[in-house]
Amino acid sequence: MRLVITDLTEFHNPDCYCVAGINPDGACFRPTKKYFSREECTTFPIFPGTILEGDFTLRSDNEAPHVEDCRRSGVRHAGICTAVEFLDVLREDASHSVAAGFEVEGPECPKCIPKTDPPGRSIITVRVRPKACWFNIGRDGKFRFSFYDGADARYSYLPIADLKMRQYQARHDGVVSVDAMSRFLHHQKEVFLRVGLGRCHRIDSREGYWLQVNGVYSFPAWFPETRGFAG
Repeated sequence: MRLVITDLTEFHNPDCYCVAGINPDGACFRPTKKYFSREECTTFPIFPGTILEGDFTLRSDNEAPHVEDCRRSGVRHAGICTAVEFLDVLREDASHSVAAGFEVEGPECPKCIPKTDPPGRSIITVRVRPKACWFNIGRDGKFRFSFYDGADARYSYLPIADLKMRQYQARHDGVVSVDAMSRFLHHQKEVFLRVGLGRCHRIDSREGYWLQVNGVYSFPAWFPETRGFAG
């Protein structure tokens, strides 16, 4: 099977990264048995737009919403997408809104989808207006992202799991402000987000699957230093 990698996110274990991609039929696969190591991601290399070929088999113990979890074997690097090819993958997969992508009733998807009502998938692509999205620093000092989707539903201060964006922000903290990063997006023609659901956990009184931003992709220009793998 051939996968175009669309998600590269940090994991609790610093020696592993969570990787997901889309096959030619539009199905998403996320190897969790086993995760890709930091060393594999660096040496292959693996980053958004990388093409991998191998055997990717959905796990028999999958439960909604994490139906993309799979086993992997015989994986090899098969090239890198052009920007146009990667754009086409995102366009083809994109939903109008977060609620539509997760098939949640109503115009807005809750930040925490209840444990008792999991959606049928855990990663979607959402196309947003370039001037309707921005980076934030939350009260906790952590890197966040806010946006309006195509249904004009507002999602504020979502955690950013996107490895490359987190590395970029960390390298330039105090030099490149989140306002400057937001202005970069505002000058692009198209912006796509990979929005994911974390594993079920409780925060305060709410237990469920929490929204996070797995990927921030802009066209025609990407953020400097976020295309490729520097370790």
